[in-house]
Amino acid sequence: MRARVAIDLVLSAALLGVAGLAARDLIAAADLDVRRRAVEREARALNDAFDAFRRRTGAFPDGRGEDRFDPATLDPLRVRGYYDGPLLEHLAGGRVDGYDSPDDRGTGREFWVEMTLDGDSASRWIIAHSDDAPSGGGVWLEGVYAWRHGRWEPR
Repeated sequence: MRARVAIDLVLSAALLGVAGLAARDLIAAADLDVRRRAVEREARALNDAFDAFRRRTGAFPDGRGEDRFDPATLDPLRVRGYYDGPLLEHLAGGRVDGYDSPDDRGTGREFWVEMTLDGDSASRWIIAHSDDAPSGGGVWLEGVYAWRHGRWEPR
């Protein structure tokens, strides 16, 4: 009888352990999904800020000069009041990975911003109005895109 109780206790403990691991994985996946959605929401807001900046000034911020875009602060968009969201809090290193404003179509006519989710290097996005975006293959990208299945997909 005691052996039976001991076996039942061991089996119960094993089942609880397996259930705990499954719950941990589900919670981690849900947390990752929430963080990805937050980045996508803020990326759309940043894209809107770039559009508003261009409407007001006639050009996107460039990579050089007076309206140089700063990947660590999001200026001039932040300092001029076009964007005030928490995007950088969600990104690896607290900054966007890269920015460029190619001038092959004219100064301030296009841009791209690339970013990675903090703690998950597989979660990457790009905000672009450009055909020169990284891994874009020369295709014109306009808006917010997530890297999925080896290509940029609109979000």
